[in-house]
Amino acid sequence: QPVRSLLNGWEKSPGEITQFMAIVSAPWAIKPVYGLLIDFVPFLGSRRKNYLLVASMLTAVSLFWLAISMPADGETNQLMALLIVPTLAIAFSDVVADALMVEKGQPLGLTGRLQSIQWGSMYAATVLAGSLGGWMSEYDRHELGFLICGLGAMLTFVATCVWVQDASTSESTSSDTSTHESNGPAEASAAPKETFWSRIDMMRRTLMSRQFLMIAFFLFLWNFNPFSSTIQQLHLTDQVKLTPQQYGHSNSLFSIGSIVACMVYGILCRIIPSRLLIHLAIAAGVTSTLAYLLVQGVQSAFVVSVFVGFVYMLGNLIQMDLAARMCPATIAGSMFAMLMSVSNFA
Repeated sequence: QPVRSLLNGWEKSPGEITQFMAIVSAPWAIKPVYGLLIDFVPFLGSRRKNYLLVASMLTAVSLFWLAISMPADGETNQLMALLIVPTLAIAFSDVVADALMVEKGQPLGLTGRLQSIQWGSMYAATVLAGSLGGWMSEYDRHELGFLICGLGAMLTFVATCVWVQDASTSESTSSDTSTHESNGPAEASAAPKETFWSRIDMMRRTLMSRQFLMIAFFLFLWNFNPFSSTIQQLHLTDQVKLTPQQYGHSNSLFSIGSIVACMVYGILCRIIPSRLLIHLAIAAGVTSTLAYLLVQGVQSAFVVSVFVGFVYMLGNLIQMDLAARMCPATIAGSMFAMLMSVSNFA
């Protein structure tokens, strides 16, 4: 929100703001490239941990630079250039985190529950970020947003050093007698069969499978929503006349609804059949957009935000879980990233 508010303060048109956000978001559309790297090209003996360390440090340094040296008024190109680096690094970190989620959760049948924890944690942070972002936008304290996000990246760096464990390259590439960590008997017994070329063949078969293509098509249609993001913010602030602070509060309420959805899905994901989950996701996607027709003022915006947060997150978790279930664990970085890039591109 503070970035869009900054551009609005520079008297950029809605079209220019939307174009800016689309370009800055471009690194999220090429996530398969990152997935291929972490699955097939170990970095200093690691396919997960070292990549996450470098990405977190790049994010922190870039955002601290922005916090200390904000671009002058109207310097859109400079702002864009400075935001591309942390966006790229965060997108890369996201691929590594998703690969770990599939790799650790799939053998135990816990991808749905881990997805609920991931997204629940993210929206718990967004509860604070929404209202805080509204305050920054209203009082022109945009540099604080970059500073806080830079500190968050440093915490990610420390957490990775302490908690993320990764097997050595020699263990995972030369003999293929073990994977990053043994997640159970199923993975341990499959590990000796894993070679570079077997992974390539596994990727080929996955990409050509009807199930993969159907899920990709479903994700594209579910996420093709021109009303989301920038247009939604401009509608609520320009047409409904919410102040930046009130819009920030609506984001926080959206996040609260999302957290409740994460808790519910974490309980129900292993009970409801996949076919029914798909129908629920479609209904949730339709409802979460149509609900904004009910917004007439501040109070209705707040109520709708909570409702949409719950319904949208429920549909989003369903599609993420379905994608995680069908990705082979050993090439989870590239396969899951390909599906997510379809969503981001849409």
